[in-house]
Amino acid sequence: MKLAVISLLSLAAVLAVATFIEAAYGARTARLLIYGNLWFAGLLLILGANVLCAALIRLPWQRRHWGFVITHIGILVILFGAFMTQKFGVDGSMPITEGDAQSEVVLSEPRLTVMEENSSNRREYSLPEPVFEKQGKLMELKLGDDLVLVVDHYLPHAVVERSVLPSPLKGVGMGALKLLLSNGELRTEEWLLMSHPDKGVRFNLGPAQIIFTKAWSKNDEARFFSSASEKPELEKQPAKKSGSSGYVSLEFEGRQYRLDIGKLLSQWVQAGSLKLKAERYLPHASVEQNKLVNRSAEPLNPAVEIKVQASDGSEEKHVLFAQFPDFPTLHGGRSGPKKLPARLRMISTAQPNPHSGHEERTARGRLLFLQSADSEQLFYKTISSDGKVSAAKPISKGKNEPTGWMNLQFNVLEWIPNAISEDKPRAASQIRPGENMSSALHISSMGQATDLGSKGAWIPEGASRSVSANGKRFLVFFGSARLILPFSIHLEKFKIGTDPGTQKAASYESNVEVRDLAQGITKKAVISMNEPLDYGGYTFYQASYQTEEGRPAVSVLSVNLDPGRGFKYAGSLIMIVGILMMFYLNPHYLERLLGRKKQA
Repeated sequence: MKLAVISLLSLAAVLAVATFIEAAYGARTARLLIYGNLWFAGLLLILGANVLCAALIRLPWQRRHWGFVITHIGILVILFGAFMTQKFGVDGSMPITEGDAQSEVVLSEPRLTVMEENSSNRREYSLPEPVFEKQGKLMELKLGDDLVLVVDHYLPHAVVERSVLPSPLKGVGMGALKLLLSNGELRTEEWLLMSHPDKGVRFNLGPAQIIFTKAWSKNDEARFFSSASEKPELEKQPAKKSGSSGYVSLEFEGRQYRLDIGKLLSQWVQAGSLKLKAERYLPHASVEQNKLVNRSAEPLNPAVEIKVQASDGSEEKHVLFAQFPDFPTLHGGRSGPKKLPARLRMISTAQPNPHSGHEERTARGRLLFLQSADSEQLFYKTISSDGKVSAAKPISKGKNEPTGWMNLQFNVLEWIPNAISEDKPRAASQIRPGENMSSALHISSMGQATDLGSKGAWIPEGASRSVSANGKRFLVFFGSARLILPFSIHLEKFKIGTDPGTQKAASYESNVEVRDLAQGITKKAVISMNEPLDYGGYTFYQASYQTEEGRPAVSVLSVNLDPGRGFKYAGSLIMIVGILMMFYLNPHYLERLLGRKKQA
């Protein structure tokens, strides 16, 4: 009896702490600290053994024991259901882009995947996940030919710091500048790194907006140097029919690649672990009878058809439109084992870049920076809130220049024409409530010399790192284990409801269609915050969402498979019945009840 009380009080205290940890720091932290540990399973085992023994020592059972025994049976059934959930359950997430279908569930177990370039060789390694930061030889990845990668540092909770570096590869990366803004009361430094080459980067500072863009032709430069009321001379001239057709901008594995369309038309071009080739360039693209055709040689609606291949055999065909960069590009289909997480855009040099010149008048002043078409010069000009445009000037690095508002001056401390960003994690000094846990690991090489160098490399969770050795190239991806469902979920529409008069999200829901080809079933459903979807034994909850300007919304569903749920429900019902039986079949209670009736 004493052991049962101690077990119950201990379990209650542990669950109370676990509930607090899960609410404050997430389910993953609670699993690492409590639910996934052997001592927690041992605590449940001790409780179950105590409950069983408490029922067995009363053999042979009498009528007055029924309620007690049935209650204890209910507890054992609940504990068995918890074991089934822990052992065979699934708890993961499924991000789905609007208009796309997904059958892959992202689990919480960390995993390393190594793929060899130009080969279908793919290896997966389960990674033991420590609760706290750990250093030393945690695991070895033997890739053959005396090449061994070692995981020697693991951060269960990491803060990723981003640094901007010159690109080691020619033509790789986008412009970046480090800007100092100061006056008598303000002093701030900002890195402006272009992520979308045809849109540049914007930074809002109180009453002003700072814009950094790239010129892709002399026409773009002429527009930048022209005043607001005149048209540049080059813009008055008809577009040239010869020369480069423009560029394809590729975002993949955290890097930016700028690829000349003329070169892509003649050969395969390597960009990281991908290969690209242009099948057709259409200066005046038009859709006729559901087919893409070219109507003339004038660059009125430039488009290009691109084929993308990965080393594992995955292949995609994209159609890029220069005037409509936010249109879905995957029109030609997909084949192979996986979807390629690459973003492609087309930049036409036959048309002016609309973001390199003057924009609509706003209530803010603007400070505009332009990187020249040959990436050899950097220019700037200012536009006041009333539309007054200053003359464009080249920038002298390290020199203070006036902005024209609030006595503010700017100083370009550093300019990198072709830059890449590098993410370096560090251990979090503290875990903030509500912050998602993100891990990171460090790898180094043994045996053959690799391009990792003596310092090795960090890989944040969800990122990859290429490793070259002895003429071979490997891609090491640090992510989570995946579960492929026998059916897919197609996200037809994602809706966000806002509070009246605000942009604050009050509700969100996903209109989906379940596609089960094996069973020949299609089923439409709405998944909202209070309305999950049950199908195939899995339950889909609306967990969160991601939005980005100019791109389709991403709905994040929580996926749960709980084989012990029925046992836990049944055990709870059995417990209730047992407690009621103990109450009504208690002889002392019946004697008091009958005695009162006699007195009455």
